[in-house]
Amino acid sequence: VNHHGSRSVVIKFMKHRTQFLREKVTRARLNISQSACFVLPVIEDYDVDRAENVDIESADETTTRSGWLSDSKDNIFALDLQEMNSLGHDFSSFNYALVFPQGE
Repeated sequence: VNHHGSRSVVIKFMKHRTQFLREKVTRARLNISQSACFVLPVIEDYDVDRAENVDIESADETTTRSGWLSDSKDNIFALDLQEMNSLGHDFSSFNYALVFPQGE
């Protein structure tokens, strides 16, 4: 975290849940063993499958945004993906994400 309170990260969007889970577990094991000092740790993960049914189309923006504070991180991720899709970006295949600290 820098002096402005922000952190530079890398987000790896993933399509397949099995690969997402495998990478999460493998990185956790490598970080615990500390045998691989060049493995970046996962600092956050997002999984649309863990999110409750989220539909940005059925709620107005004020209701959706105000509910974000009480929603789980996976619900917020699902809403963000839907919003990006509605803006013309195609994230429809990427239901999973791993967040890593930015390497130097």
